[in-house]
Amino acid sequence: MPIVTIKKSITIHADASVVFDAITDFDHYGEWNPWFVEAQGQCVEGSVVRAKRKVLGFFCSGTHTITELRSPDKMRWTSNGLHNPLSRVDRERQVFPCADGSALYTVKLIFQGPLAHLAALVARNSMRKCMREETIALKQYCEQKVGYQKSLVVPVQKIRSVDLVGDEQSSAELDLL
Repeated sequence: MPIVTIKKSITIHADASVVFDAITDFDHYGEWNPWFVEAQGQCVEGSVVRAKRKVLGFFCSGTHTITELRSPDKMRWTSNGLHNPLSRVDRERQVFPCADGSALYTVKLIFQGPLAHLAALVARNSMRKCMREETIALKQYCEQKVGYQKSLVVPVQKIRSVDLVGDEQSSAELDLL
């Protein structure tokens, strides 16, 4: 089955447990998430999460089923209604603790099915934009929660963007101030 993955990663200066709590606490998504402005549900494998998304200025509601939950580092859901037998979209979020006490957060949109390449091609630009905004917002939310203060010299942050198409991999880095 063809699979296309759009991936974003960012370093968050907060403990991995703080990041994991933020991504699994759906009732508070509206406090930080510019894409999922409302969400309700329990983070339990098999449960359904109801969410209101804002994509390109438009609001739409939908449901998502938690298909994998591995506390304290991984949560994956399938978007209900955004797929059909020819294409389906999963969202996978992972948190990796770093030696310095920070966390590496990675989010993936995984398009699967015979039309996965076409679905990803149609959605790619808007999804990259939304995922970029979401990772930055999560970083700011978690760092504010733990009282992280940037030094006077502001380092350039890197967000790594990786596209996987079948067995081929290409990557690029985007500098953000």
